[in-house]
Amino acid sequence: MQRNTDIPRKTALITGATSGIGEALMQELLASNTEVYAIVSPHSAQHASVLKRYAVNVYPIDLGDLSQVASQIGKLYKRLSSIDFLVHVAGVYHYGEKVYSDIKFEDYQMDELSNIMNVGYSSFTVITHKLLPKLTSGARIIGISGTFSSAQGWLPYYMSKKNLESFIIGLADELKARNITANCISPGDTITPSYQRFFPEYATEEYAITPADIGAIFKFLLSEPARYVTGQIITVRK
Repeated sequence: MQRNTDIPRKTALITGATSGIGEALMQELLASNTEVYAIVSPHSAQHASVLKRYAVNVYPIDLGDLSQVASQIGKLYKRLSSIDFLVHVAGVYHYGEKVYSDIKFEDYQMDELSNIMNVGYSSFTVITHKLLPKLTSGARIIGISGTFSSAQGWLPYYMSKKNLESFIIGLADELKARNITANCISPGDTITPSYQRFFPEYATEEYAITPADIGAIFKFLLSEPARYVTGQIITVRK
């Protein structure tokens, strides 16, 4: 994807950049001549194969470990002069071959509950808390949450996404005086590599949206016409 080098360069930090959705958003950032800092899991070889295609700064951080998040983001804070876009895509709905669906809440393991909540929500509160002083006037905070037909069987993942939405709405209110917007994009079923792997019967454009559909909304939220759009949960689904 070509960059528009006529646009003054900005800086973005994004989590979950190697997921299907995250990669689509990262492409939009790079196309707008943005320097990207990508936080990725240190536990997956997938990230190296995806990120080697892009000129980005890669930071392996285990978002399930909040102490590590605080420590590593503290180090990154010293490197960054400013941040224009803070984007949270990371979330956990499977581990290896285990999909966190159709599972009673009582049957989840404690480490699973902790990891799902930390990656999908709590880590972003730590990241935001650490980096808020670096956010510029006019900065955009964007989270990727989720639209569900039911929480049943998905409750921890559902909770992580709904907590993220509440946090984003609160940030929008608190940061108005600094001219910083905060919004969530809440997609329904999306044709990502993991979705195709675990739910192949639904991975068609008849039933699900594509990462590019989410990327189009994301591109708008980065734009000048969206400067007054804040505190919104934008649903994108079939």
